[in-house]
Amino acid sequence: MPTDPQQPRRGRWWVARDHVAASRAVGAMTAIGCLYALGNGVVSPETMGTRPGGWLVTGISAALVGLLAVAMALRPRRAPAVGPAALAALAGGVVLLLCLWTDDASFGAQIYLGWPALFAAFHLRPRAAWLLTAQAVLADAVLLGLLEGPVGVLRDTPAHLATFGLVTLLLTRSGESQERLLARLRSEAAEDALTGLLTRRAFDAALAARVADGTAQGLLLVDLDRFKSVNDSYGHPVGDAVLCTVAAELRAACRAGDVVGRLGGDEFAVVLVCPDVRGGAAGAGDLAEVAHRVRAAVARCTVPGRREHRLSVSVGGARVVAEESVAALVDRADAALYEAKRAGRDRVVQARG
Repeated sequence: MPTDPQQPRRGRWWVARDHVAASRAVGAMTAIGCLYALGNGVVSPETMGTRPGGWLVTGISAALVGLLAVAMALRPRRAPAVGPAALAALAGGVVLLLCLWTDDASFGAQIYLGWPALFAAFHLRPRAAWLLTAQAVLADAVLLGLLEGPVGVLRDTPAHLATFGLVTLLLTRSGESQERLLARLRSEAAEDALTGLLTRRAFDAALAARVADGTAQGLLLVDLDRFKSVNDSYGHPVGDAVLCTVAAELRAACRAGDVVGRLGGDEFAVVLVCPDVRGGAAGAGDLAEVAHRVRAAVARCTVPGRREHRLSVSVGGARVVAEESVAALVDRADAALYEAKRAGRDRVVQARG
C-alpha cells in the first residue's frame, strides 16, 4: 500500500518511549534527589559520616548533577536520545559514591539507590530498565559488602532485588502493552477502515511533510463520478465495494513511493513523491502520466455485479511550485478538479504553474 514511507520507527532499546516525558521525569527526580541529599545532611548531620570533606563532596556532587538535571527537565527536547537513561545511570553511580564516602548504608540510602530503577521501569524499554535495575541491586550489594560485609549483603540485598525486580517486571510489561495499544490506535487513526488508504488527517500531514522536505512532485485530487447514483441504485454495500475497487486501482496506478489517501466520501488524493528530485519545477510529465493512468484504470472497472454500469473519475492535478504554500497547492488542484467535472467528467485537468 503506498502510504507515507517515513512512518515512525520503534526506538532503540536505550531510548525512552516518550523522550520528552522521560527527560522531564528523570531531570525532576534527580533534582529532587540532589535537594534531598543536601537537606538530609542538614537534618541528620551524622549521615555525612566522620570522613573529612563529607559536606564538600556531597555539595559539589549535588550541585553538578543537579544543574544537569534541571537543564534536562527544563529543556527536554534538547536532551540527546540516550540522555534520560544516561542521567539515571549517572545519578545511581553518584549516589553509590556518596554513600561510600559518608559510610552511609542506612535503609534510606539503599532506597535512594533504587530511584533510577523506578524511573527506568516506567519510562524505558525492558532491556534498559533491567540494566538500571541490575545497577541498583549491584550498587546495593557493593555498598553493603564494603561497609557491612557479607552479612549485610545477605540480609538486605535479596529484598532490594525482589522489590525493584518486581516493580520493573510489572511496569515494563504494562509499558509494552500500552505502547502496543497506542501503536494500534495510531494505525487505526491513520488508516481508513473501508479502503485501507490514509485518512484525511494523516494524508494532510504527509502532504505537508513532503512539501516541506522538497520531495513532493505534485498533488492529484480524484473524484468518483456520479457516486450518489450508485448508492441510490444499488445500495450502500455496493457503494462501499465500488470505493474499495477505486482505492485498489489508485494504489495500482500510482508509484511505489506515492502517498494515497481517502479524503472522505468519494474523494481521493495522491501526493506524487520523487525522492531524487528537490523542488517542484521538474517532473510535470510524470504528474500527467500518473493522472491519466489513474483515470484509465478506473474507466476499465464496472460496478461489482453490474457490468453495464461503468465507473469513471475526474482528476485535478497540480505540480509543486517553489515557495508555494500547501494551501495554495491544494486550491490549484481543487480548481483543476472542478474544471474537469464541469467539462464533462471522466477526464484529467492539470493546473497551470
